[in-house]
Amino acid sequence: MRSIVDTQVIYNIIQQEAFGLNIAIYFYLTGLSAGSFILSTLAYAFGMNQYKPLGKVGIVLATMLLIIAPFFLLIHIGIPYRAWHLFVYLNFAS
Repeated sequence: MRSIVDTQVIYNIIQQEAFGLNIAIYFYLTGLSAGSFILSTLAYAFGMNQYKPLGKVGIVLATMLLIIAPFFLLIHIGIPYRAWHLFVYLNFAS
């Protein structure tokens, strides 16, 4: 059985995939969106009056961040115009 180092020397491949900055930004924006949504939920659903001024801003911010975040995933995949293949050629068996 060969080790990963032998595989890299023989086949010239690297067994590593780096996520990079685009994925980190995606997770950051998604987390900010979730936090904004929680603050707006505290204001309106649970009636906490101290969070009322942040309620409307939280809803708008959560929506905007949730719209912007997937664009960083599209940039990361390298060929963003083929992202629709995920939905058209869906295969549950794979």
